[in-house]
Amino acid sequence: MKQRFGEISLVLCLFIITFFIANFYIRLDVTLFRIIMIIGTLSSLILFILSPLGKWKTVSLAISIILTFFYFLGVELLRVLFQGNGF
Repeated sequence: MKQRFGEISLVLCLFIITFFIANFYIRLDVTLFRIIMIIGTLSSLILFILSPLGKWKTVSLAISIILTFFYFLGVELLRVLFQGNGF
């Protein structure tokens, strides 16, 4: 099972990206969206850390880091900055 953690992390990252894009078309509650995104990114990073070395770990590392930086810096930071403007 531990050998598949890299692949599961990659699939989870792709699910999070798809969920983020789908949120533009299907408006979810902001709290539910934030909970799903935070749990998804953190569990993806945890699965990445637990996976053995290999090509899936490298790919999962790249996508997990890009996704985490994009979400936390791009979405959460902007939410804090523009919270009074209905962002």
